[in-house]
Amino acid sequence: METMEKHYTPEQQTYLRERHVEVGEDRIREVETEWHELFAAFRCEMDFGVDPESERMLELARKALSMVAEFTGGNAGFERPLKNMKRETPEVLKSKGFGLYDELGAFYNQAITAARLADGSQ
Repeated sequence: METMEKHYTPEQQTYLRERHVEVGEDRIREVETEWHELFAAFRCEMDFGVDPESERMLELARKALSMVAEFTGGNAGFERPLKNMKRETPEVLKSKGFGLYDELGAFYNQAITAARLADGSQ
């Protein structure tokens, strides 16, 4: 909760609590599992030396972007706080089993940037 307070405005925190209720606990658990599977796929592709701008990686990046959009309700104002949280408190991600740090984080970011450029949304 302290991390939320540090990175999100009170209005954003209220919005996220409302999204939590809208989405529901079952879907939140499903998405957590999907994130773990997605990061495992990113890790596997990275370990095999796949180009982060390849079609396969664009597909995975688009999946990640759609999951972020579901989490935020498509509200672009959440992107900066989420990036700040990843950068400033990676231990929170690590403690939850999310692997967006070190070389995997860089690989993920390259694929996300490539997908946004390919889709004209950068």
